Amino acid sequence: MKKLFLIFTLISSLASAQELDSLALDTLALDTLEKPLPPYYGGIFFEVKGSLEPSTPEKNILSGYGVGIQYKKWIIGFNRFDTQGKVEALVIFPNIFELKYRYGGPFIAFSAIETSSLSIIFRAGYYQGDMTWQRKEDEEAFLRDEFTLLKGAIIGEFSRFRYAKPYISIGLQEMKDLDLASVENEDFSGLFFAVGLRIGYFNQ
Repeated sequence: MKKLFLIFTLISSLASAQELDSLALDTLALDTLEKPLPPYYGGIFFEVKGSLEPSTPEKNILSGYGVGIQYKKWIIGFNRFDTQGKVEALVIFPNIFELKYRYGGPFIAFSAIETSSLSIIFRAGYYQGDMTWQRKEDEEAFLRDEFTLLKGAIIGEFSRFRYAKPYISIGLQEMKDLDLASVENEDFSGLFFAVGLRIGYFNQ
């Protein structure tokens, strides 16, 4: 009789322990579900892009690259751009000169709309650069001046991939402080288009 009582007590204890374990697992699962997800994405990235920008006598292609960081919806970084097309002019007779320019500086952006596959981002940049007329025969710098460039853009970014974010953008730019023969600030101000790719580590 005593043995039977002990067996019954042991079975009851095991059943109670199993119930407690099940309750603990259910509570843990509920806590896990209730934990908030991390921000949309944040991290550090490298950026490459191609840009079609106002120039003289027509739009010119520039290549660009940069680095940046993102925290929640805010993005900050640094970009540099270099001309890839050719602009030639008879600045001083009888020599033909080729125009070369480059610029770089910081930018700040805000991701205003975010879905599982697309983000709409507003970006503004402040850049400093220099422009040079080079003699075509020997590529010797003949005339040179510095300038400031302000840019603002709206970007559509394909965000489905975790570590690669391709995008397209359209924006306006304004050049200031340029004082160089045969070109004006207005020649490099106006509408621009760009395609690019952000590659890096993001938390989602």
